[in-house]
Amino acid sequence: MKILLRSLFLTMLTLFSLVTAGRAKAQGSSVPSIKYAGILPVYWQGETSPALSRKKSQIDALFPQVIRDSKRFAFLGDSIVADNWSSTEGRKKLRDEFELDAFLNLNVLEQGDVAIFTARLLSPELINYVSETERVPLTWLNTASKAELSQKIRDLSFRVLNRYPVDVFVTSLQGRYLTLSAGKDQNVLEGDELEFAEFTIKSTHPTDDTWLEFGTRSLGKAKVVESKAQSAIALITSLTSENAIKLGSGARVENIASRRNFRAAPKEEDVYITTDNSPIIQSPSQAPAAKAKPKAVPSPAAKPTPEAPSSDDGPMHPAARGGTSEPTQDPADAPRDPSSSVPAELKNVRFSLENSNWSVGGAAKASSVMPTILINQAGGYFEFELDSQTTTMWDLHLTTGSTAKGDYSGATVGGEYLMAIPSATAFIPSLDRLLIGVRGEIVTLGVSKESFGGMDSFHIMPVLHAQGTYHVVDIVETFGYDFSAKVIPLNFGSAGVKGKTQSLGSSMGLDLEAQILHINKTENLEWGGLVGYRNVSYDLPNKSLDQSVLRIGLVGRVKL
Repeated sequence: MKILLRSLFLTMLTLFSLVTAGRAKAQGSSVPSIKYAGILPVYWQGETSPALSRKKSQIDALFPQVIRDSKRFAFLGDSIVADNWSSTEGRKKLRDEFELDAFLNLNVLEQGDVAIFTARLLSPELINYVSETERVPLTWLNTASKAELSQKIRDLSFRVLNRYPVDVFVTSLQGRYLTLSAGKDQNVLEGDELEFAEFTIKSTHPTDDTWLEFGTRSLGKAKVVESKAQSAIALITSLTSENAIKLGSGARVENIASRRNFRAAPKEEDVYITTDNSPIIQSPSQAPAAKAKPKAVPSPAAKPTPEAPSSDDGPMHPAARGGTSEPTQDPADAPRDPSSSVPAELKNVRFSLENSNWSVGGAAKASSVMPTILINQAGGYFEFELDSQTTTMWDLHLTTGSTAKGDYSGATVGGEYLMAIPSATAFIPSLDRLLIGVRGEIVTLGVSKESFGGMDSFHIMPVLHAQGTYHVVDIVETFGYDFSAKVIPLNFGSAGVKGKTQSLGSSMGLDLEAQILHINKTENLEWGGLVGYRNVSYDLPNKSLDQSVLRIGLVGRVKL
């Protein structure tokens, strides 16, 4: 018996030592950096009553929407996460192939007359990092509007995000320049000064090891000199010790969306009361009027001075404690009213002076001759922003020059309707936006004294634009770029072939163009260069007509 008790004691002591050692190790470790996160489907624990079941579809849709609206991390696609998160092999794939750093999860459990909402930030192995819980009366859920429910989930989710202490971290370092994991989408703006620190886990919860307190050690400061959608460049201004700021060093951003959420001035809170000694909790609007006690109204002389809103991470907003008031919103962040007739905003004006060399082969032959002054084409580009996700571009090119036997002149007018691809910029730090859409183009070209007499045609084609900025650390200069690719499958029109007009049939072609501009913040004009290449094969009634165009030129942008 003594041997059995001794063995049991040693086993318990060993287990206690392992648990204590693991917890001590966790408490002394650094807070991991999170850039890419996955949103797990809402987990419904146990049976649900009709009142909660009626809100199930709304909650399933609102949680991922609220998390994405926070823009706190770069989020993987929901379908990729849904297909892989539930298995060990799938989670390994998310870590290795998609660089997943964390999951976000909402758990809903009905208990008596309340629903317990628990939001969690989890490791790629589904281990708790931080969590927040909200007890929501079913009577409130039964009458809550979609906007009120969205605000409730928003406050709970943002409380979890605010528990994670690192808002931005260093992804690369070269000399005094840092590349950061956040940009304009996270309100990391040019001119901001960030204070970097080493964040460590100071204490954890005794039962589930979630992080409770953090230790910080100051490393230095850096000033943001350039900000893009999902990344930024900062210049180190001070260090607490040599090489203190390293890869992974983090900083807080007080203006990030999840922290701004709780800065609304407090409004009057809803108070949940009981009626007729019933255990069922009701809001004042549901309670009988005779039972509700009138609120005492203080005299003007005794009216207290309102306190300034706090900027702490705690749930200061009334909606986080049962209220339904809306948070304040910066005017710049306010969504546009789709019903208002706001004209398209001209965002970008560019012009070009080009050397365009073309040649035609197949059914007819002709080619341009290099001009003496090198310039034989001029162009203009106009970009209008319809909203934050939709853009139209218009361009006009005029060309004139000589061929081996005669001369030529022509014009091209094009228009593009483009939409931004969400989250595409998260995978390429220098990419500001990726646009996809359709382009319509009218081309007219007249050629004299050649077997090819020119063409009048209309093209329809899909188009892709990659626009961004790249900072060259070695020379401390920034360049903007616009790379475009077009596939030309459809055209309508005619071409002059050996003195006869022939209809253009189907075609297949490719058009590639790259424009690079030197960003200059002190001048009204920015200059750069462009190169473009187009190759198209047109079907004629008896033969094909092949055309290739090479363009090299100077491009300028007018600041608006």
